[in-house]
Amino acid sequence: MEPSKIELEIGVQWSWQVVCVTIHYFRVKMSENRGGFVDSALTLLIIKVFENKGILTMTKCAKLLTLIFCFCSFMPINGNCDTEAVPFPGAFGDRAVPYQERIDIMNRLESLYELYGTAQGAVSIHEKSSRIKAEVVGTSDSYPVYKFTFGNPKSQNRVAISSGIHAGTEPLAVVVAMKKLEEVVRRAQTDDDFYMVVYPLLNPWGFLKGTRHNSDGVDYNRVQTPNTVAEYVKSLARSLHGEEFNIALDLHGGIKRKQFFVIRAKDDDGLAARSLSVLPQPLRLESVSGQYPDYAEYKRDPTRYFMSAPGIIQSNTEGTLKAYMLKHAKESYSIEYPGQLERKTVIKKYLELIRSFEKEATVQTCNKRISA
Repeated sequence: MEPSKIELEIGVQWSWQVVCVTIHYFRVKMSENRGGFVDSALTLLIIKVFENKGILTMTKCAKLLTLIFCFCSFMPINGNCDTEAVPFPGAFGDRAVPYQERIDIMNRLESLYELYGTAQGAVSIHEKSSRIKAEVVGTSDSYPVYKFTFGNPKSQNRVAISSGIHAGTEPLAVVVAMKKLEEVVRRAQTDDDFYMVVYPLLNPWGFLKGTRHNSDGVDYNRVQTPNTVAEYVKSLARSLHGEEFNIALDLHGGIKRKQFFVIRAKDDDGLAARSLSVLPQPLRLESVSGQYPDYAEYKRDPTRYFMSAPGIIQSNTEGTLKAYMLKHAKESYSIEYPGQLERKTVIKKYLELIRSFEKEATVQTCNKRISA
């Protein structure tokens, strides 16, 4: 029996919504440009269900199928209509940082580079920036990757901060890095007893496209190895040549988490625990049992995150920037913010935690602890 016009309209509208939401979910989850097969399979499956239930005839199915395929051809991959277009609203894995804010951040980085940098990465001759240097250390999908250097190169208090290697899905880490950058710009005008290197946005393309990968589907935080063939990674390594730090912090986010945690590469003589003490206990990740040592909850692999204390996970996954930075730093950590907390709270506590790590890693603090 032929369905009524109202039934047909309801069927078309409902199927349209189901197809669009489902396809987009799979595309974002895959975080790569591999949506074509999923488009075809899901669309055909859902259309077939409607046809079998008598909601749509084969002729109308064919028309709807054609329409949906035309729509899917322009549908955003990883939240983007094309390489330059504005993404669909709310399409990112983490919606705390709107698209326009991401554009503004990239423009601000360019402005800071124009103010403090030179083409060769030499010390800027700007009259107010004798302690500040900016350089482009490489490109990622044609976007520049910046390195900012602050303070006195001869200081023994040396810190490296990196952010945005998973920028698309962990964007608040970039926001925090930018706030830290602005803070250190002011500090460098008067403080001569520190040296800091900041890489605020290591994956600018992913930042705009809402993915942790680059345009080729590569996760930069899995290819930081000596034998890598990725030119981007090689350029990052060259920019670190000769650099030594007390501590290296790589900023990340746990999108489904409600608490902060840090991942350390090795035993650190309690440095992470002391640094985390700046956070109230409820904001530190706990193990499954609440006892230690034990594992943190992680559905895909219950034994992936081994916890030695609240908020502290030990892992040295090969290819991560955290592991690579041990070549240049005495201690190296990934800091993960809780994506389920309110944005303002995350930013405030994240900055407090970074400052706490900085303080614990200074020569003065280490000497006091030894003498005590």
